[in-house]
Amino acid sequence: MNLLKKALKYCLDLRHCRALIVLKTLLFFAFGILFSQVEEIGDSSFTISQNLELISIPYYSNEHQIIDNEQISRIVLIVHGQNRNANDYYSYIFNISTNLNLNENTLVLAPQFLLSQDISFLNLGSEYAYWSGTSKWTGGYLSSSTEQNPRPVVVSSFAIMDSLIQFLDHSYTSVDEIVLAGYSAGGQFVNRYASGSSTTAGGKVKYVVAAPSHYLYFNDKRSQNNFEIPIIWGQETECAGYNHYRYGLENLNSYMGQINIDTIRYRYSSKSINYLIGNEDNGGTSYCESTVQGEGRYQRALVYYNHLISQFGENVIENHKIAIISNVSHDAAQAFGSDCGVFSVFESGGCEQMSNLTFPVSNFTLYNNEGEYPLEVSFVNESVQGTYEITQNQWNFGEGTIINSNNIIENYTYSYPGEFHVSLVSYDLLGLSDTLRQQNIIKVDTLFGDFDFNASINQNDANLILESIVNLNFADSLQLKVGDVNKNEVLSTYDASLILQYYQDVIDTLPYTLETPLAEGQIFSESQIVNQNDIITLPIIFDNMENIKSFSFRVQYNEVFLDYGSFYAPGLNDLGFLIKTNNQGSTILLAAASGHDIPSLDESISLYFTRTDSAFFETSILIDNISLNDEITSHVINVLLYDELSNTAAIQPENISISQNYPNPFNPRTSIDYHINKDCLVSADIYDVKGVLVRMLFSEFKVKGSHTVSWDGRDYKGNSASSGIYYFRVKVDTYVESKKMLLIR
Repeated sequence: MNLLKKALKYCLDLRHCRALIVLKTLLFFAFGILFSQVEEIGDSSFTISQNLELISIPYYSNEHQIIDNEQISRIVLIVHGQNRNANDYYSYIFNISTNLNLNENTLVLAPQFLLSQDISFLNLGSEYAYWSGTSKWTGGYLSSSTEQNPRPVVVSSFAIMDSLIQFLDHSYTSVDEIVLAGYSAGGQFVNRYASGSSTTAGGKVKYVVAAPSHYLYFNDKRSQNNFEIPIIWGQETECAGYNHYRYGLENLNSYMGQINIDTIRYRYSSKSINYLIGNEDNGGTSYCESTVQGEGRYQRALVYYNHLISQFGENVIENHKIAIISNVSHDAAQAFGSDCGVFSVFESGGCEQMSNLTFPVSNFTLYNNEGEYPLEVSFVNESVQGTYEITQNQWNFGEGTIINSNNIIENYTYSYPGEFHVSLVSYDLLGLSDTLRQQNIIKVDTLFGDFDFNASINQNDANLILESIVNLNFADSLQLKVGDVNKNEVLSTYDASLILQYYQDVIDTLPYTLETPLAEGQIFSESQIVNQNDIITLPIIFDNMENIKSFSFRVQYNEVFLDYGSFYAPGLNDLGFLIKTNNQGSTILLAAASGHDIPSLDESISLYFTRTDSAFFETSILIDNISLNDEITSHVINVLLYDELSNTAAIQPENISISQNYPNPFNPRTSIDYHINKDCLVSADIYDVKGVLVRMLFSEFKVKGSHTVSWDGRDYKGNSASSGIYYFRVKVDTYVESKKMLLIR
């Protein structure tokens, strides 16, 4: 009984006709092929009912050769490529079935999805479905109806396959397995259909996806950038459709769009699917949507299989198997005729890649993994391949270096001290991988003093430590450990000194943990009068020095009054001291170290400043954070710089005394008491902080004795002065003295 009879019986028994098989005379034409049309169609047709209208597709089959339908245990549906040469594909599978002596229990059926040019060329009737292009029938899009070739209904190619599988399942009750296989464009069809269809015939349906040009991906990541979103492809001007349906899950068609995305993913991952690809099949479409999946069919198949594992987990290999066929390019007959092709369709013979797919196992041993840096370690790769050979080994030696190497023995030199993790990732031909990671397996000892990690200890290491102390460079945690050569958990100038001592053979080992010698001596400077156009030299004097091999300090000054120029230290330079300074706005940091003691010097270091334009001048320079060797002292040096207008540091004559104003701070009035021991000319004035005259209080002859003068906080115009610092200046004969006071409004 052929499919037509079965279809008619199915319709009569169930009082409806979801599917009808119609026989049609095969038409041949004597002239050549036009517009890539087919020359023939199958001698049988499968028809479905859609809105009480019938629509058909032709097929090739061996149904007429089967004597007893009850003996049929397997049905093979083979889907052709873009040339619609269904007869060829039918022959490939039928011949294999014949060679295996399986014809008595195997139904082979090759449906044919026609294009518009096939309808015109063969002058086919309106019952035959057709599509406008290969991408339409391979993607499950609706068939076409045009003014030239009108059709009463249109239908998805996937819906036709659903009906065909359902019909076959109901018609051949003894069938254990229905295999849906497709090659090239047919492989695209099967790949997408398996993701969308809910028709499983009770779990009987299995799939073979062979050599498609591209695949349906289940997320927006691709082979580029190790399965990251390919940003360049996502731009509107570049390949914005890389993740659109037929390549991804965006912009689904009507058939696929009725299904939840998660359901699509679940349906595909849960089905039994075999993949076939020839290792020389390097062609394929060159659209960007395809090339982002890989360079050619072979690479795209491997990348896609890796995508499945990445998307669904390693367990997906239990029902998704892949076979790489040696010495085969894009040839359906060779692919299906190979041992793995036969096994994938008929489960006959052997194909170990599909029957027992295993992952590689990463493993390595190592030698000389402990010692002082630079430390060369030998790694021996002992990884074992799974089903497919290992094609890439990726080492991460834990020091920021990752290399790809297929050498059995790999040597690596560690340039820094510390404990390091090592990992090895082994990838096979499919991209399947295994990772072995060993924690803290490498132990590289610290070479104390080697601050620049060049396996040598010299004065440059001391220089870098001093630069770090004055913030000219950043010392990371490892450098802090290496530079702390006296192991007191502090990086100091004395560490730099010890390195210099080691370099100069004063000491013979690092780290040097003997007690730091007690530093003795005094550092000081003196206040001075400064004229407006003078270059200000601030000497820092070292006195009674003993056991001092290094020091550091901070200088703070007011940028309103002073501009820093430079420093000069000939005495220390002559003694071989390393000195580093860093001017950070109003702060100068200085650090120095030597392998020798500092002798007493009248002028060890001189700092140079220049005055600003301020007419009135009085400021302080503060020297603090003084460290001698490792010891930070509490000593603070306050140096006063002043001019004649602010001569607070001069020796006061016996004939005058001036008290601090009261109240201070004040608002709005304050008083100043003064005493003179002789009759003389006295003047009193108010200046602001910039030295600008605010108000002349008086200038007159005064008798000896005590006097009081008041200021009401107003300028010479009678306006209220603003809040701030002011100076009260008294002049007696040629002597000038001033007091600082604060007005708060």
